[in-house]
Amino acid sequence: LERSIRLAVEDAERMAGQTISDIQIAVSGPSLTTTHIGNDIAMSGREIGAKDVSKLLHSTLDKAQDEKFHILHAVPLSYAIDGNDGVRDPRGMFADRLAVGMSIVRMPTPVYKNLTLCVSRAHLSVTGVSAGPYMSADAVLVDDERDNGAICIDLGGGSTGIAVFCQGVLAHLEALQVGGHHVTADLAQGLGTTQPAAERVKTLHASLLTGQASRHERVETPKIGDDGRLQAAQTPRHEIEAYIRPRVEEIFEHVAKRLKGSGLGGMLPNRVVLTGGGSELPGVREVASKVLG
Repeated sequence: LERSIRLAVEDAERMAGQTISDIQIAVSGPSLTTTHIGNDIAMSGREIGAKDVSKLLHSTLDKAQDEKFHILHAVPLSYAIDGNDGVRDPRGMFADRLAVGMSIVRMPTPVYKNLTLCVSRAHLSVTGVSAGPYMSADAVLVDDERDNGAICIDLGGGSTGIAVFCQGVLAHLEALQVGGHHVTADLAQGLGTTQPAAERVKTLHASLLTGQASRHERVETPKIGDDGRLQAAQTPRHEIEAYIRPRVEEIFEHVAKRLKGSGLGGMLPNRVVLTGGGSELPGVREVASKVLG
């Protein structure tokens, strides 16, 4: 991992023509978990000020601390005034009790320490560690999508990230250990070829919308011969779809299952935004719409 980090940074420096000293780590994979926590404080009928809100947030964060986990993001979902939920900004209001519901994104402390150690051994300074799905959503969602609610699905190579935004804030985050590399592996097995060759076929020729016209269309798909070397071959385009579609559908089925178990219920937005390398696959939008409803 240290060697991979060094090589990646060297390539980035060469391409950018700049020297890198500080690194922001984007974490993905199944080690990320989201938990929701609630807390309240007594106000005794006073007006709520910025210090009261800060006190409530800090006490909630203290309540969420666990030495087994490192907190990456702590986001207040909404406040409640005397049991009346759905308040976005309680400052200036009067209350007997002020409550907050907070979304906590965290990862195991040993994993966090190992990652930061590997980066520091590459003579780089870690300025922060964030959840990859959150950073992806932050990059691609516009303000209206965050405010009205949106689900950002980051279709990466080794994992698929899910970030749910409700009323402008991060409500749920998760990462599945399945992604584009698994689609490539299925294609390589189906075609009887190598992983790099399958990746090239997927990038150039794969589609989830081949239709009837493709039954007579053939594309170049090199196969591993008896001597272990790649040999020229052709495959009907519709067969390529048959190899990759089940895995793509399975990914979105897993996403749907995780969203259903997120605890957000009726708060789940209807809008989905796809990003990541897997979103480049023709027809993935239609498959996502069909599976996710």
